Amino acid sequence: MRKLRFVLAVGAAAAGLVIASGVPAQASDVEAVTCGQTVATSVTLAADLNCTGPGIIIGANDIVIDLDGHTITATENAITDSRYSDPGAHSGWTVRNGTISGRVLMESSTAVTLSRVRVLGNLDTRYHSTVTIKGGEVSGQIYVRYNESLTMAGTKIGSLAATEGKNISCTYCTILGGMHLFESNTITVRRSIVKGGIDLSITNGQTSSPNTISDNQISDATYGVAVSMSYHTIITGNTFHNNMYGVWASQLQWDTVVSDNRFIDNGAAGVYSYGFTTDTGHPMTIANNTFRHNGWDPGGATDRNGNAIADGIHIIKSPITDLPTVVNGNVTRDSAAYGIYAEPGIALNNGAPNKSRNDRLGCSGIVCS
Repeated sequence: MRKLRFVLAVGAAAAGLVIASGVPAQASDVEAVTCGQTVATSVTLAADLNCTGPGIIIGANDIVIDLDGHTITATENAITDSRYSDPGAHSGWTVRNGTISGRVLMESSTAVTLSRVRVLGNLDTRYHSTVTIKGGEVSGQIYVRYNESLTMAGTKIGSLAATEGKNISCTYCTILGGMHLFESNTITVRRSIVKGGIDLSITNGQTSSPNTISDNQISDATYGVAVSMSYHTIITGNTFHNNMYGVWASQLQWDTVVSDNRFIDNGAAGVYSYGFTTDTGHPMTIANNTFRHNGWDPGGATDRNGNAIADGIHIIKSPITDLPTVVNGNVTRDSAAYGIYAEPGIALNNGAPNKSRNDRLGCSGIVCS
């Protein structure tokens, strides 16, 4: 069927999208779609759609909503595709090229694409949804729950919160309000600007693995990256600047690696750890990082033993086990207190030496050259 372009119906009663029937459109084949109506074929906007109440409802698989530079505004959901509403959830649909002012709700929606879309509001993806966001913006929060995958590239995001999410990736993103990823797995954040931190927190005995946080600029957070109850989390190639703690590691850390990062001007410490491993073959490793001018604004921070925290690296023993953290090849400079502070016996250097340069108190609990 030849591609049809549809125009906005304009009249005293309503204005909205128009859709096609299954045959090439004649004048009598054009049907105006008002706010709250189900759209079951591909459409192109020719003007803005303004709704008091819901916007549009996805009504078929493999359709394209081309905003063509226009805006859908709704006081309720601007776009809905949900297994909990008639006609259910759908697969393979796309929204592109424009602005959505309102909430986007996807529940059990699969193979969905948002391309070059600016969402002025929140976006929810839940219950085994698979979603790709290319470019564009979500000015509010992206909320993820029980999803299958969320892939973002070149997207500006207000904030992201996930509960039991998985396969969440963000490349070349700008994240203004942090990422809070609870009980979530297989998280990848690469080459992005992240303000507000990345919280990889686990509760109820669940684990987060594997996660990769690489080559990002991470700033303006209490914890640049907070990681707990983690298996195989790799934090590498990032710059941590102007956080209270660059990396905060607690509870179980099985093969967690913090390597080749730069920690600059973090208020309390570049890395703070009271994590532990239950197997000497799977330690936490802090290696080949550079630390400069950390610990100068700690706000009175202390560890659980009451020791002040104002260091490049600060490591204390877990109450669970005293198996060591591997600390190799780090260079610390101009720390307010210690370049590296470690409780006796908790830091193991089994590789390249650590170096302290002009740290006020040098190193404690580990040898630095």
